Amino acid sequence: MKSKIPEYLLQSGNDKHAPVNVKRVSVSFLDKTILHSANAVKSIYLQAENASKNNLVHRINPHVKFISLLIFAVVISIVGDLKSQMMITAFIFTLYCISRLNIFLVYRRIFFLAFFFGFLVVLPASLNIITPGKIILNLISFNKATHFWIYNIPENIGFTANGLQVVALVFLRVFNSVSIALLIVFTTPFPAFIKI
Repeated sequence: MKSKIPEYLLQSGNDKHAPVNVKRVSVSFLDKTILHSANAVKSIYLQAENASKNNLVHRINPHVKFISLLIFAVVISIVGDLKSQMMITAFIFTLYCISRLNIFLVYRRIFFLAFFFGFLVVLPASLNIITPGKIILNLISFNKATHFWIYNIPENIGFTANGLQVVALVFLRVFNSVSIALLIVFTTPFPAFIKI
């Protein structure tokens, strides 16, 4: 009986039109889950290791830390000038130095969160469309001012001094809030924090 398989399927793979073998490394769902679980366990272990140090900040009662976290959150949200926010930033940085945490790693996380939520999100507020004031840096110039629907578009659009001050204030508020929260988390053992 004659085979019904076409001849081109029976030939060896020496064809010049054969597809190029591209090696891709694909990670399965199970491998990704194991990897993320391992990162979570590592993070918990590092937090427990940091919280077990024996210095002034680590020895403070968790209840006192929790109450101070609430007080700091209220103070940070109430303070409305840049100098006071910078003094709070310096005080929190001093607490980080006293607690002997890895400042580079912690502040890298803090800067990322503060940059995204406290700077990029609020940056449009520095334009004279939202915050009126003297233009420091002109971005766009039109022939004349335009009124569109309920919006008034000025002749020049740019960054204002008042707007940049608002952005800096919001950035420092977010930065200080995240800093004090992570300080409490990294200096308090997790079981003691849950009991509060």
